[in-house]
Amino acid sequence: MGQPRRQNAVTLGCLAVMAFLYSAAVFNVVVPHLGYSVHGASHLLLLTALTGLAAATYLQCVYCDPGKVPADWQPDIEQQTAAGVLQVKRRGGGNRFCKKCRAFKPPRTHHCRRCGHCVRRMDHHCVWVNNCIGHGNYRAFLLMCCYLAAACLHALGLLLQLDAHLVQVALGWDEESRVQAAAGGASHRLAGSGGGGAAGAEEAAGAAELAGGGGIVASKVGWMGPLWLHAVVQTLATAVALPVSVGLVVLLVWNMLLLLRNQTTIEYHEGVVARFMAPGAFDTHSSSGGRHPFDLGWEGNVQHVCGSSPACWPVPGRAAACGDGMHFPSPFAAPPQQQLRGKALASPNLLQHSL
Repeated sequence: MGQPRRQNAVTLGCLAVMAFLYSAAVFNVVVPHLGYSVHGASHLLLLTALTGLAAATYLQCVYCDPGKVPADWQPDIEQQTAAGVLQVKRRGGGNRFCKKCRAFKPPRTHHCRRCGHCVRRMDHHCVWVNNCIGHGNYRAFLLMCCYLAAACLHALGLLLQLDAHLVQVALGWDEESRVQAAAGGASHRLAGSGGGGAAGAEEAAGAAELAGGGGIVASKVGWMGPLWLHAVVQTLATAVALPVSVGLVVLLVWNMLLLLRNQTTIEYHEGVVARFMAPGAFDTHSSSGGRHPFDLGWEGNVQHVCGSSPACWPVPGRAAACGDGMHFPSPFAAPPQQQLRGKALASPNLLQHSL
């Protein structure tokens, strides 16, 4: 079996983007513009926490085993049929067998050509973490999507807030500029009544202020050091944070929809739909109406992946989803009485689907 790859240029680049956006938001916006006030300190603590959690869950996705199949695993037809779903091969209907690994495949398991082995409850191979997303790191992947989206949106909000303030300063629409303009108008009127010498001094002061416009802008936003460096960092950070935030939000929404259906990306794209072996088990139709065979309802689906306690759902730590990644509950499971009497194989509730 091939060994899963770890850090590469892509993962190092992702970590570098995280560090860049965090540094730009902190040292270009929070510290110089908001300072160490309660408002600034709150933004600093929140952004630091979100970025740290995002980086931690990202590294979990990179380094955690997505879920290799035990070498001695054998299919248990009774257990699968008792669960209400029997997953079989597309052709022939026999037990699913991986020719490359030369081993049987548990339900929802797929072979990854890049990793070189089968992955339990494989969702997809993610090039951004250089690893498969499977049972062993699926919970960490969901948390990574949440924390990365939140951190990038927070950084983007800070950057856009400063961008808007810079535009106001450049156009003279900020409060300080308006106050100075009002004070300058009053002084001009006083100088006009007092004599030309004072008016000339005011005009010279105004010319000097225009000449040092860049320094005035930098002082109004709190920037220290070369103005061009801060401007380049601000522009580049905004240009990076905007598309990254949009992409992460789309990724988060997509995976939340799959989570609520207890469906993997592979199952969605392959259109896995259960069908009844015996028509008329629950209704007058011979199909389940397109319901996913492992859909337990949104609450049951989330608990099946993240745990039974909602208070622990956003807490990082355990990377794997609940269970062993080889046995899955189904809403079509046979009643316990039928399982005890050994009638699960003949149960009209039994579904089969193929991958």
